[in-house]
Amino acid sequence: MTDNTMTKEINWPKYYPANLLVGNTDSNIGVATLWTEKEKIVDGLDKNSFAVAGQLYTKNGINPLLRNVLANPKIRFIILC
Repeated sequence: MTDNTMTKEINWPKYYPANLLVGNTDSNIGVATLWTEKEKIVDGLDKNSFAVAGQLYTKNGINPLLRNVLANPKIRFIILC
């Protein structure tokens, strides 16, 4: 792992990192469980199959989700559960 990769992993996700479950940062998939508890969905997934998973129940709407996705250019897909 290069120094740049380590720095990126420490600085991502940018918004609500304590509320998100980070899987494989090289994955191109993000999982948004909406109001369902993220653990109920993620427990059935391989942690290498997604980059990040979290609930989307903030009053700020979809903005934090989009900003975290844009901050990681590897993410190409968002799965809504």
